[in-house]
Amino acid sequence: MSPSEITTHLKRLLEEASLDDPIHDVIFSVNNQLFPAHRYMLNLRDSSLGDLAMHGGTVPIDDVDPYIFNQFLLYIYTGDCEILHPGPFQHKFVFSTISLLYNLNEW
Repeated sequence: MSPSEITTHLKRLLEEASLDDPIHDVIFSVNNQLFPAHRYMLNLRDSSLGDLAMHGGTVPIDDVDPYIFNQFLLYIYTGDCEILHPGPFQHKFVFSTISLLYNLNEW
């Protein structure tokens, strides 16, 4: 199996994770949006992520935008995500962050 095939399968593993599947073993609740995930994949990238999700169940995260968290999970699973690539990125979080930084520079 080629590296690109592995990446495709890992992306599909994340995208097909649902609250009803028997495979996921942790759920992240990010600002009331639920993200089922797999502790094994989290632990592969970073043992502290694995520790965070060690007991399974639901892990609340309230200080991250759900879209950004989804991109973070995609990076954890595949080593790639949309926000790593140059080009137009039209998510309100990024624009509001850029605006905030610009306004701080004006002071």
